Amino acid sequence: MSIFIRQQLTIALDLFQNGKIEEADLIARNVLTHNPKSADALHLRGVIAGLQNRHVEAESLFLAAASLDKKNHFIHFNLAKALREQGRDKESLKWHRKALQLDSRHAEAWLN
Repeated sequence: MSIFIRQQLTIALDLFQNGKIEEADLIARNVLTHNPKSADALHLRGVIAGLQNRHVEAESLFLAAASLDKKNHFIHFNLAKALREQGRDKESLKWHRKALQLDSRHAEAWLN
């Protein structure tokens, strides 16, 4: 990952954590124009979509991120949440299990 991309993702995450969701999303989109295979940018955009109740879009973004980063339990967990929000509990459970396989200490995944 280039230094530029890493810096942009750091800025986007900081903005997100400070409640500046639209600005964070704009930067994540910009990162994806430079690097469409940035699992971190896809994941962040998925989290933002989920917060905005755009769960189908979130699902798509998380699936793309999961295909690029198969070891990130947070991506799998967030995908499970997006599916659960759509009433797709059986599919959600599959992704919760995947998240737990990657990190058995993920308490929220156990609860879900």
